[in-house]
Amino acid sequence: RARRLTWKVYGHDSTAVTKAALRAYGFDCEGPPNRCAGLHVSNLHINVCLRRGYACSRRNRASELDELLSLYDRIWPNEDKGLWLSGYRDALACGDDGLHLMVIRDENRQVVASGGLIHAANQAIGHLFGGGTLSSHRQQGLYKYLVALRAELLWRRGGRWLVVDAGEESWP
Repeated sequence: RARRLTWKVYGHDSTAVTKAALRAYGFDCEGPPNRCAGLHVSNLHINVCLRRGYACSRRNRASELDELLSLYDRIWPNEDKGLWLSGYRDALACGDDGLHLMVIRDENRQVVASGGLIHAANQAIGHLFGGGTLSSHRQQGLYKYLVALRAELLWRRGGRWLVVDAGEESWP
């Protein structure tokens, strides 16, 4: 029943044979490859505070996701966000405790940054995803704050490894 399936090709998948096999099954290669990084959260020492005028909150209900769609439309105008959000909506609607969404609002109460964490309680690994900041609010430490917040949440839930697969814009 999936409308779209994404296969992430990492460096160890980059052989011509792997790509040819994926294409033979109908997959297309789009854009540059993602980079995957992992960090043991005991090694993460980010002491950051939100700048004055910003506020951070969790999104715990399916009804709260429209503001994320609006933000994603402004950050990634050419992406199909409906698939992402339907997955979030379904997980939140059924009370999934493994999905953690955070947003940052500016002084006008507009959502300007987001970040998510997928982590099942007491599992060792948590996955960062859905992070982005409006270009007009970058260089304010917002995303660094969201990373620190999600790392702390992971640690409190019993996780120890934080992983992310990042597109080219997020490599820094």
